[in-house]
Amino acid sequence: MRPINLSLTFSGMLLALMSAPDLAHAQPATHPGVSLTTGIALTSQYDDETHLGRGVLLSVGVSSLVWDHVRVEGELALARHHRDKGALEVTGTPLTGTARAAWMFGSRTSAVRPFVSAGVLVMHSRGDWVQTYLVPSANGAPVVGSVDRRTWRVTTPGFETGLGIDVRGKGRMWWRPDVRFSATTGDSGYTPGVTTLETPILAVRAGLTVLW
Repeated sequence: MRPINLSLTFSGMLLALMSAPDLAHAQPATHPGVSLTTGIALTSQYDDETHLGRGVLLSVGVSSLVWDHVRVEGELALARHHRDKGALEVTGTPLTGTARAAWMFGSRTSAVRPFVSAGVLVMHSRGDWVQTYLVPSANGAPVVGSVDRRTWRVTTPGFETGLGIDVRGKGRMWWRPDVRFSATTGDSGYTPGVTTLETPILAVRAGLTVLW
């Protein structure tokens, strides 16, 4: 999924949340100190050369408001991305652990708190890569030639940036639409034709997280 489509998804979730009367007009309550988080998002993955596909990401974590404007979080996210277009088919399952800090705007009693965040991560990605090569037939028309099938397993550190809004729900619940971008480190040992993926692995995600 292209980044612009992810941004449109994020904008739609923001409009839906901001129009919900129970959220915008709830009674004043303190932003919770420690929360469990669960989330779902749409993600699109890339390596240094090509689009690796898009899919669904699920996450769980812990979030703590350590100061009025600073929140720290730990998150574990599992995604599946798939691409089957043209001569390339790719399916991958990245597992990512992230530690992030966010600057929260507004006060602890605000019903809506925009934020920006940054963090570090470790990603373990594995998957299958199928490249089909076309060759000319006797009359010059392209036909299927050889098929190159590979698998990959890579574990690499990286960083993440993001932005979003925490919107108060009922009780301790908060709703968080957010957009995040992440990138892993590159691989100086990449060998064309031997190494399947050319890192860095780039990812864009837009989703909704619930704080309990």
